[in-house]
Amino acid sequence: MPFKNFAFELWDNSEFEKICLALQNQKSLNVLALLYRLWLEHERLELSEPALNQSANLLRKADADLLDLFRALRRQLKECSLTEEHLAPLKQQVLKIELIVEKKQLAAMQAHTDRHAKKVLQRPIVVAPYLEQHVPNEGVELAKFLAQLVERQFETKS
Repeated sequence: MPFKNFAFELWDNSEFEKICLALQNQKSLNVLALLYRLWLEHERLELSEPALNQSANLLRKADADLLDLFRALRRQLKECSLTEEHLAPLKQQVLKIELIVEKKQLAAMQAHTDRHAKKVLQRPIVVAPYLEQHVPNEGVELAKFLAQLVERQFETKS
């Protein structure tokens, strides 16, 4: 399954979205990096350590700054005192731009994986170490929970 399809389908799971937004807001976790690692494990794709580090660098490029800017704007709009009818069109535009930038990042990650990953029989372990960096002492358990959530989400599609 292509990364883009995996990411958007998993994001449609409200439980997953809620967890990710909490991690993003409270722990500054890069949700796209988490989605990417979950996808690598789910698809049994292995990257060398340098290639995995390169993937992290792809997410830090200029587009990431733009994405952060629009996310911050969207958060500020939620707290704005203007009425919903005045804000709705602006919120929609901001969300649309965010989605465009995210799709561009997803495509870059897919291309990087197509060049550097190899299919393996055993699931690579890339989610737990990433989560341990951001959520010490809870990362391994959170990784297990998210892996189960992914399996439930995609079990009927395998």
